[in-house]
Amino acid sequence: MGSTVLKAHYILDILKKETDSKHRLTAAELSLRLMKEGIKAERRSIYRAVRALQQQGESIVTTRRG
Repeated sequence: MGSTVLKAHYILDILKKETDSKHRLTAAELSLRLMKEGIKAERRSIYRAVRALQQQGESIVTTRRG
C-alpha cells in the first residue's frame, strides 16, 4: 500500500472513531496522531488526503476550526 493511500486510510479510521459534529480534529491534531503511528504527515498532506477521501464519497465535513 502506498504511503498516500496508507495515510488516507489512517485519517479515515481516526475520523470515524474520534469525531462527530461536536468533536472535531484539526489537521495539526491529525498529523500528531499519524506521527504516533510512524506516518510522516504535514498539514498540507492531511488536507490533500481529506480532499481525496471526500472525492471518493466519504462524508467528511471540514471547517476552519477542524
